[in-house]
Amino acid sequence: LFLAGGVDLQKMSSMFVPNGFMLPQLLATYSRVVSTFRPRMIETVGKTGWPEELNRCMSCRMEQVKELKCLLCSQVFGNFWLHRNVCCVCEHNVRASGRCPFNISCGKRPFCPHSMKCFVCDTWSCEDCRLVHGDGEYVLALAQSIKPTVIFLDFDRTLCTTKTGANPMVGNHSMDPDLISLINIFGGKVHVVTRNSYRDDITAFLNSKGINDLPVHTVKKHQSKADIILDSKYLSLEGVGLFVDDSIQEHADPRLKESPQISRVLFCRAQ
Repeated sequence: LFLAGGVDLQKMSSMFVPNGFMLPQLLATYSRVVSTFRPRMIETVGKTGWPEELNRCMSCRMEQVKELKCLLCSQVFGNFWLHRNVCCVCEHNVRASGRCPFNISCGKRPFCPHSMKCFVCDTWSCEDCRLVHGDGEYVLALAQSIKPTVIFLDFDRTLCTTKTGANPMVGNHSMDPDLISLINIFGGKVHVVTRNSYRDDITAFLNSKGINDLPVHTVKKHQSKADIILDSKYLSLEGVGLFVDDSIQEHADPRLKESPQISRVLFCRAQ
């Protein structure tokens, strides 16, 4: 039996759970145990180091347990104690410092301070940060819920299948059907904000798909999309904005993170 879970682990959301299927409740019980005793374990190991019994047990079972080295502390463990080649103690300590423990390039920018999770490596969503993962269907549902006064869509790999900077009039490209529905429903409230320099070709491509009069804003190499999104010409003081982009870097501008008016979606195209 396959349990297809959503990203909301606290609510144990899923696509399908038959009556009497207790796996979510069982996992929640174990999760509470881990949450209760993990801090004590981390504190103990930090003061006294890993117990000798663990090392002796490891040496006895090395033929059955794959030997792995923590990328951060270089200590050798069985794979039970590591996740993505980082031991649980190092993972905890790095998260506590407000950084992603798995990818140094992530740094602090795509990190949730509420749950100590990386939006990218942990595929995390946080309503308090106003940054969530979602595909076109999710974006459409969110927009219908929050009723934004203005919507900003990225073009490459979000609204359209073009790769970064490609001319949409060259080759065979398609658009996300749910985002097309979004444009049709919200009409003049939707804007495209992109780094793709083929602005006229993007407009021609949209026209060829029956989408006319959709404003297309092109930002320069070192310019932030926040310059467009937070412009008072588009977002009034009482307005509600929705920004959809597949790149975490575009969401990282502190002005977007701190603005209570902007909800952000880290877009992932439905497969």
